[in-house]
Amino acid sequence: VMTYFLFAYRTSLISAFQRKDIEHIFSIITNTLLYIIQAVVIVVLRNYYYYASIVIFIAIIYNLLSALYTIKVYPKYKPEGKLAKEEVQKINSNIKDLFFVKLASAVNLSADTIVISAFLGITVLARYQNYYYIMQAMTIIISVILNACTAGIGNSLILETKEKNYNDIKKLTFLIMWIVIVFSTGLICDYQPFIKIWVGQENILPYGIVISLCIYFIFMEIQKIMSVYKDAAGLWKPDRFRPLICALVNLTLNIASVKYVGLYGIIFSTVITFALIDIPWGWKVLFNGVFNNAMLKEYIGKIFIYFVCAISSWGIGYILTFKIEINPVADFVIKGLIAVLVSNFILWLVLNKTREYKENKVVVKKLLLKFRR
Repeated sequence: VMTYFLFAYRTSLISAFQRKDIEHIFSIITNTLLYIIQAVVIVVLRNYYYYASIVIFIAIIYNLLSALYTIKVYPKYKPEGKLAKEEVQKINSNIKDLFFVKLASAVNLSADTIVISAFLGITVLARYQNYYYIMQAMTIIISVILNACTAGIGNSLILETKEKNYNDIKKLTFLIMWIVIVFSTGLICDYQPFIKIWVGQENILPYGIVISLCIYFIFMEIQKIMSVYKDAAGLWKPDRFRPLICALVNLTLNIASVKYVGLYGIIFSTVITFALIDIPWGWKVLFNGVFNNAMLKEYIGKIFIYFVCAISSWGIGYILTFKIEINPVADFVIKGLIAVLVSNFILWLVLNKTREYKENKVVVKKLLLKFRR
């Protein structure tokens, strides 16, 4: 709860001015401090309550850093006066709608873990979490890009034409899917060697789990792209029940399937929920509210092409790497290089003539020039 107090509202200014780099700097400072202090506390005092309570004080430091920065850089923005009654009612309505989203998110985040531990045991959960942790690290990298775009997307949705915004979502989807396909091909080829190096041969799960998690990964990122645009457009009211229904369906499928197919049931419960309910419903809300149905048909066609690229990349990557067995470290390096080369080549071969490729190429060149300077 401390994250909401002590000037936390001022961080909205950092987001509104698209200074996510400042947020990341503060996060690096406070998280580094957090991990150092927690490591000392857990080793010296061996008390989990002290270890956990440090998070509270670090949250306070983060809020104070954000407040001091915004007061200095944006001194003219002060929370003074009162909002009109209509504005308050509108905000309260949005908060009620967002409640469903947050509740569903909490259910989704905890459901898989609870069901695995209850039905399959802590040992299986620990092994699964090792795999999930690696995938989550990749989703965090992609989330940095998506989070940085959110304020700009919201601004563009207000100021630009429907056609311009549709072109933007196609460009963003192209960029994210390119990254996702390269990452997931790396997982197909390198998941097992990395697990072997990290936690040992005894903690390796069947290769089918690797494929299942890669399918999970690609659906999850498609859903995130849709959510970023939906949130930027403020489409909470027409979408308020979708997350909660998806969470309940996912939980029901988890419990129903885990007894018969184990971890596969947990993963594919989420995939099925994404594919049949979450993404189609979210697309319908987004395209009805911001774009149109004709644009949706074209967009789905592009997503299908990305899936074809992903499956091709996974298949060729696997064929070229599955017989490589030198030692865990060498396997990891060689398979990783093959995965990067194969995935990028297939994507280039299929997509290099598209408008999205050409426009993203220009953006990437500008970024590289900026870094060189």
